[in-house]
This record gives sequence, C-alpha cells and structure tokens, in this order.
Amino acid sequence: MNYQKYRKNKINVGFIFEDSRFGGPHKLSIQIVEGLKKKFNFKILLNDNNSRIFEKKLKSKNIYFQKKKLNFLSKNFIYIIKYLLFFFSDILKIISFINSNNIKIIHVPGGTYFFKTVIAALLINKKILWHIHDAKSNFFLKLILSFLSRYVSHAIFASNKSLKYYKNFISHNTKTKIVVSGTKKKNFLPETKKNWILTVSNLSPDKDILTILKAAKFINKFDRKIKFIICGEIWNTQYNYYNKISEFIRDNHLKNVFFTKKFVDADKYFKKSKLYICSSKHESSPMSVWEAMSYGLPILSTPCGDIPIFMKKKKFGNLFYYGDYIALKNNIINIFKNKNERKKMSKNSKIICDKFLLFEKEINSIKNIYEDIGK
Repeated sequence: MNYQKYRKNKINVGFIFEDSRFGGPHKLSIQIVEGLKKKFNFKILLNDNNSRIFEKKLKSKNIYFQKKKLNFLSKNFIYIIKYLLFFFSDILKIISFINSNNIKIIHVPGGTYFFKTVIAALLINKKILWHIHDAKSNFFLKLILSFLSRYVSHAIFASNKSLKYYKNFISHNTKTKIVVSGTKKKNFLPETKKNWILTVSNLSPDKDILTILKAAKFINKFDRKIKFIICGEIWNTQYNYYNKISEFIRDNHLKNVFFTKKFVDADKYFKKSKLYICSSKHESSPMSVWEAMSYGLPILSTPCGDIPIFMKKKKFGNLFYYGDYIALKNNIINIFKNKNERKKMSKNSKIICDKFLLFEKEINSIKNIYEDIGK
C-alpha cells in the first residue's frame, strides 16, 4: 500500500485506538492527519476488532496504520473480563507499536476510556496529549484521570462542558485547552422537498433513539409524509438495545422510521433532510450535529455539549430535555408548520457553524500543542 511519505526531520505522532468502532474521535483523527501531514509524521494503531469501517476510511485517505488485537473498555460484562485479563499484554502491544515506530508524541484520542494507552506511554517516558471527548464517566475513571493527569503535560477538551465536568480531576500542572471537534465547510443548499428528519448515530442507549421513536409515533398522525432516518452502524454490543427498539416499532406499527443498520456515507442523507435531531444523554462535541449545521439544517437537540451556548448566539433550532418525547414532538410539528421560521433557523445554523465550528479554524491549535510538547 502506498502510504503518505515520511521524513526523518518530522516529529512522529501516534494515535492508539483501543476501540476501533468508527465514531467522532476516529473521524477527527483523520481530519488532524490530513491537516498536519506536511508538518508531522502520523502513525495509527487500530484494535483489530470492529475496525472494518475505520480501516476503509484510512485506506481511502492513504494514511498509515497497523492493527493489533486489543481489548477495549465496555459496559458489557464479558468485555470487562477480557479487558482485565489481557490488560498487561495489551500494554506490551501498545509499547511495542510505539517503540517500533519511534513515536515521540502519543495523542490519546478516546477520552478517559483510553487510559491504558496513557499508562503504556508513561512506562516508556513518552510525551502525551490526552484528548477528552466525553462529558460523562464513572467515578472510577475520574479517579484514574486525576492520578494519571499528574504525569500528562497537555490535555485537550472538546467542549466547555467537558472541561467544566472534569476540571476538578485534572492536575493543575496539566496544560488544558478547548478545541472544538469541528467539521469541514460545505456549500449552503436550498431546502429539500423531502420531509426527512435525520439522526446520525450508533445505537448506544446513551443516544436514546427510543425517544425519537416515541415522538415519531405522534408525528405519524400529524403528517404521514414525514420520515425518520436513523443512519449508523449497529455494533455487536448494541443488539440488545436494537431489539428493544425493534419491539417498540412492531408494537406501535411504525411505518415512518428507517434504519440504515450499517455505516454509510451520511452526506447524501444530510442533503436530503429537512431537520436534524440529537437525543443524546451525554455528549461533549457532537460532530454529527456540527455536520448537519454545515449543511444548514435546523437542529432539535438535548442540551448536550456546547449546543446551548451556540443556541444563545443565534437560534438555529430548539432544545428539549433528555427523554422528553412530548417536547420533541411539539417542536417537530412547529418547525414543519412554520416554513419561514424553519428557513431562518436553517440560515442561522449555517452561520453559527461557519463562524465557530469549522475544524479548519482549530487545526493550528493542534499544531501549536504538538510543537509545544515536542520541544
């Protein structure tokens, strides 16, 4: 495979993905590599499990990567047992990758859940940039962050909300900075004629797709032409939740909800949708929301991440509380009834995205941090 060329005078930066299921951090790492490949050498280690989508993306961008069988932290009991049993052997695999590729800076991309990579890097005295994407974790992980951050020089937070949540667990000696996990600039598109409502998400219970389905049950009575599209992969650990969702759809005879059930290029769905919904319980920097805004879609969302902050600047949609399907239903009806208001929200969505949420504006922050660490 013809990977990008590497030069000896560049600093080697390594991304280690203990969990290779493609999502926001994985997409962001690709943006970082593409934006800074002229200044740094990037080498990526993937967990061989569930890496198909990520591999395909990396290959299409001609980005160097290796694979090793690793174990990632999960709420699934079997995964937890395997994680503990193979913890130290996984650390040795990570150390082997770092040493064999002469990596100087370890960019830890998976938030608090990737603390195993931090331990591996510290054991061989490597410099670390810990990238915190989440805005919720258990007390055990926060204690680990509190201890390990004493030895980590730099930490990036994907939102004000994330930094605020973890600020009491980060060492005062760690340099912190907020870097939005932004998106690329898109051309503003005229409103589609299709009455599609889009959500791009995997089927983790924290994404709370069930609330969207409960709203869809009411919307079906309001307008049968409105369709709900749930775009995203269903991973092995998520089939219990998917079965619960499927049961709700069958019991309520929902004909207006469609799942792609696999990872697809979401751009065509963004372009054909009239509204975007984010129903997540906890999220730091919801990249799919920023992506929807880059196309000028109005947003209905829970108050996750920094969405409430941006909503105060210009109204590009409405907020609803986690699990409140009645408020969600009412917001959907109001937006579809009021075309002028919808168009105003659409315009504001694009304005806010282009002003605050473009990754092109944040790439220099990453570069400066790498340079500071590499001194």
